[in-house]
Amino acid sequence: MWIEPLQVAGTHSAIYEAYYHQVDPQGTGAIQALDAARFLKKSYLSDVVLSKIWDLSDPTGKGYLDKAGLFVALKLVALAQAGRDIHMNNIHSDAPPPKVRDPKHAAPPPNEKFRGGSTLPVGDRKGGPGGHSRGGPGVPAASVSSDYFCVAV
Repeated sequence: MWIEPLQVAGTHSAIYEAYYHQVDPQGTGAIQALDAARFLKKSYLSDVVLSKIWDLSDPTGKGYLDKAGLFVALKLVALAQAGRDIHMNNIHSDAPPPKVRDPKHAAPPPNEKFRGGSTLPVGDRKGGPGGHSRGGPGVPAASVSSDYFCVAV
């Protein structure tokens, strides 16, 4: 399914573009899983929520995100931060812009719901052991999301 990045971003396209250029400064068009994970961890969402976001942002299991995939991830981050369901049916919904902060310059938000603890029912995960059935280049299957979102930022 093709998703137009600017439609996903809506009125926040400048913010999404700035985040895209921050995570892919050379403009390669392929944001590797570890780089994407490090960036998305700055959203202060739980690893479980970020794993779900990864699964929805990389549905074919490429192991990296292109621009559309990053915009989807950012929109899902914004939805989770707003306490909304993380689901592709909501991808074109209005939401505040995502907040992705450098941990050196901003304290994590005090609101625990912001961390995304209640936005993903545990039974909503798919795949093999650990809930993930695919890996990227050099990444064993069943570890893309869970391992990458356990990295330190």
